[in-house]
Amino acid sequence: MEHNNVTDALRYVNLLQGGARAAARCWADAARRHLAVRQAAEAVMAHASVSGLLYLQAAEAVMAHASVSGLLYL
Repeated sequence: MEHNNVTDALRYVNLLQGGARAAARCWADAARRHLAVRQAAEAVMAHASVSGLLYLQAAEAVMAHASVSGLLYL
């Protein structure tokens, strides 16, 4: 955990056996939930970024069409 790498830390914890694994179970469960939430947040951010780019492209196309059609007075 020194390098803030939950994924690698969880891999090492999964290698534990017996009592050590049982002692780390609560942390491992929380780490898995953390990673799932982080992955979901990254997916939402990626979707928002793509949606924003698509919106900007559509707005540029509308502005270009309006300009060519003489509908836009600057």
